Amino acid sequence: MTLDDVLSELRAAGDPERAAGSAAYHKVKREYLGVAVPQIDEMAKRWRAELTLEDRLALAGQLWPRGAGCGGEASQSGADPAG
Repeated sequence: MTLDDVLSELRAAGDPERAAGSAAYHKVKREYLGVAVPQIDEMAKRWRAELTLEDRLALAGQLWPRGAGCGGEASQSGADPAG
């Protein structure tokens, strides 16, 4: 699983209305995807099962600088697969 795979999955699960609401609330310039926490949790559980610890840490290192973990929903990247 690559960074592009994760971002594609997060973007596909996003809700544009939720993303717009998050962007308005947070007032931070970044891409908001509008993915709900339960959706992110399910994805992260699967990613943890599919990836080795080393791969999860590498992926988390790629996600974090993109704005992961902002406001309880997926911003530009959303989930920490190392969690």
